[in-house]
Amino acid sequence: MLRLRVMPQTPPPVPTERAKRVTDSLLQVPGILAVRVWEVGTSRVEVGVRLAPGQSAHDVLRRAREATDPLRQQGETWHFGLLSEA
Repeated sequence: MLRLRVMPQTPPPVPTERAKRVTDSLLQVPGILAVRVWEVGTSRVEVGVRLAPGQSAHDVLRRAREATDPLRQQGETWHFGLLSEA
């Protein structure tokens, strides 16, 4: 007999004010369509971006790093990557 289990859906975490500032800043960068920010602990930030069609990942990620420079705090590690369509 096959049993299906329904997993409860948990709402996505409420973004912090800082994550909102990072998102707003990155959405102004040419070539970025969507942004997701994860604050991991107190010293690591991970950023995923979805590119506009025809954009170079290298160029857009470089611009994303430059746009977030003023938002970084001393001792933090930031990682950037691409969001998939799935």
